Amino acid sequence: MQIATCEIRLAGDIMNSVRKVGVTPAEVIVLRSIHGLESVINIEVTGIDRRSHLEEFNRLSASYKSAMDANSNPLVHHLFPAAPMGGQLPGEFKDIGIDIYADTDAPKRRDLHAESEEVKAAREIYETALKDEEERQFNEDMKRDEKNSDLAKKIVGEQKKADQKDPSWTPPQAPASSHV
Repeated sequence: MQIATCEIRLAGDIMNSVRKVGVTPAEVIVLRSIHGLESVINIEVTGIDRRSHLEEFNRLSASYKSAMDANSNPLVHHLFPAAPMGGQLPGEFKDIGIDIYADTDAPKRRDLHAESEEVKAAREIYETALKDEEERQFNEDMKRDEKNSDLAKKIVGEQKKADQKDPSWTPPQAPASSHV
């Protein structure tokens, strides 16, 4: 039995959707019955599951036990009445009229981790701007350090001149502590 990931528009609302994994063709039928015919979209087959048709029927019955048909009967039993007696559930999406390979001209689904050209260009611009800003900041820091160094040299030079004029001069001492 094929399994897939898909997007479910809850109650058919395009602004309220969830992504579901491990969905079978039979579950798509159930979801469409609950949310509307166009509510299950972007179906992407992810693998094959070896569960039996009865196991899948029981899983769906448990998962959707609160879903009822118009006569207040369990929806899963209404949709697949023969399954409890050994009947077959749809095993492939083509069995329910979904051709997952129909749009061969459509762009292929991109790897979610791959960056688009726009994202790459934006990243390069950002990284270049960041590098330029870091270089500008570094140069400013160097200029400031040079000025501070020049100022320190000037102060030391003036201190030496003052020492030569008055050798008895000493820097002021901090006041003594008055703690007893």
